Amino acid sequence: MKRGFTIVELLMAAVLALIVLSSIYALYITSVRTYGKVEKLSNVQEQARIALEQMDRLFDRWGVGVPYNNAQSATCNSYPPMEYPPRTASSLCYEITTDSVVFYASTFGMGLVRRIGTNAELISCRLNNSITQNCYYVWRGENPVDNDNDPSNGFPFFGLSNLNPNNADCVNWTTGNATVSATLSSTNVQGFSVTLREGDIIMRVPHRIRIYRRGDILYVEMQDMSNCGGSELARPIAYNVSNFLVEDLTQNNERPVIRITLTLRDPQG
Repeated sequence: MKRGFTIVELLMAAVLALIVLSSIYALYITSVRTYGKVEKLSNVQEQARIALEQMDRLFDRWGVGVPYNNAQSATCNSYPPMEYPPRTASSLCYEITTDSVVFYASTFGMGLVRRIGTNAELISCRLNNSITQNCYYVWRGENPVDNDNDPSNGFPFFGLSNLNPNNADCVNWTTGNATVSATLSSTNVQGFSVTLREGDIIMRVPHRIRIYRRGDILYVEMQDMSNCGGSELARPIAYNVSNFLVEDLTQNNERPVIRITLTLRDPQG
């Protein structure tokens, strides 16, 4: 004789099924919420990582290619704008407030003169003769080539002529990868020119770098210190900034030490 389920058994099965489904649903909701929180945290961390990488690249170039006049007393505290070339005993001139930092850096191309013939053979690292980038110092030893031996009057910078190829990358350090005319004419001192020598370094005229917070956005702006017109408008490098603190930890007669604290918040709270 066949026997079916009783009403009590069916009700018990339904209750058990409801309990199991409720547990699965609760686990699903918890997983979704956890994933949402982790995703938000990951987005904030990724944005912070990108911002820090950009700042690290700029600070890594701090003082590179920056001439100075070897004075014993720094007068690099006239921001805005900082004096250029710095009247200081170091190329690491800087100015800070609690939410901004300003310094000089050459962030574009450079080249090493390897051999001189009809043209100069170079090891080129992104040398560029476009209108907005074709302003370079020629360094011999510790200072750029000067026309009057008076650094306080600034230094002549030069335009590259017949650069070939343009914007070559320095992937091979044993042989030259570009050529340029051996004689360069100054673009800011009329009638002044320089004939390159082996060992000369061609370095892009620096930019004045300013990293600062405005509202909840972190910006960087780059002001060209030449007449090439290579300045860059302020551009954001981080959003939803809740804290950007710049601290000067430099001790007397030591190299500058700056600590930056950057805190980002969840844009959705």
